[in-house]
Amino acid sequence: MPGPIPEARDLGLGFDPCPGRPRGGRSEAERALAAALAGGDPDAALSAHLAWGALSAGEAARAARLAPEEAGARRLASWLARRARFQRVPAVDPAPVAAPPDPAADARLAAWARGETGLPAVDAAMRALIHDGMLDAGRRGLLAAVGCGQFGLDPGACCRVLARLSADYDPRLHGALFRAAAARRVDPLRWGRAADPEGVFLRRWLPELADLPSDALHAPWTCPAAARRLGRRYPHPLVAPGRCRPAGSRSASPAARRQDSRQLAFDL
Repeated sequence: MPGPIPEARDLGLGFDPCPGRPRGGRSEAERALAAALAGGDPDAALSAHLAWGALSAGEAARAARLAPEEAGARRLASWLARRARFQRVPAVDPAPVAAPPDPAADARLAAWARGETGLPAVDAAMRALIHDGMLDAGRRGLLAAVGCGQFGLDPGACCRVLARLSADYDPRLHGALFRAAAARRVDPLRWGRAADPEGVFLRRWLPELADLPSDALHAPWTCPAAARRLGRRYPHPLVAPGRCRPAGSRSASPAARRQDSRQLAFDL
């Protein structure tokens, strides 16, 4: 029967702080579609609305087809086609690893999930996801790749953390996208410097490092001015800086790939 929408506490759910979560509803979805057609990032604009059913992929594809002169029509159509391909991948999230209890691994997972790993590019991405419930595909891929790679975390546990935090969670897409991203080998230091050379994103989400010069912001352990705050205001890196780059691999950073951030996000 029609009635008031229950609060989380009425359903026995814990408080879910996410102040930047996008607004839902049909009117918001229509505005997001217009923004994507005008040239905005379709993933950021539409993924949550498609996941929650405020807008259908067919409607979005039809809008792109009927307005080919719009700046973002071709990009929107390509994004929808790629999304459809991933939806055909079997929706099986990574299974948890059967292993004895490991307090050190549990501590690494908790630090990664809070955005307190000591690697600024990784921590800023996680804190943005916690606050907004949304994250661009490139940074979402960075979280998966570093969590399962350098930190050696259980892929199933990482996958569930990102699913819980994502306002655009779609069970038909999340596992496949996560597996594709986690299989990549990424150097978070090089990736961060290439994607955010001036540190604008880092300064927004890591205020404890905001006063550092740009050349030290991505690696605060190299800056004498940051020496006293490491381990206090900001954690030491969970892995030695020398282990940030996967051994025997070619970096997947935007600089190494000679692609802009939009193309990297599309690839991921």
